[in-house]
Amino acid sequence: MYFFQKVKLTPEEIEFLQTTDFDMNDISDDNTVDPGLFVLAVGLDGYEMGNLKITEDGSGFAPIDTTKAVTEQDVAMMASYIKQQVRDTYGVQLMLKD
Repeated sequence: MYFFQKVKLTPEEIEFLQTTDFDMNDISDDNTVDPGLFVLAVGLDGYEMGNLKITEDGSGFAPIDTTKAVTEQDVAMMASYIKQQVRDTYGVQLMLKD
């Protein structure tokens, strides 16, 4: 399950990404990028916070200990951390799905 919307890049974001290590081949013809690719690009695959772990394919969060509850606060904190890392590294603001 994805927690972030597909990213529609602006021309300025694309120009900035060209100065980074982001794989420009991951950008679709319509200038969109799967948000999981940014999660992987910043090296967060497998990252753990509280009772959550980013899935190895970057597609979402998974509980790391099924004997402990995952709260909305856990998810909000993880999402905030991911957004910060992507924004700081690539200048792209991830948006949560509604």
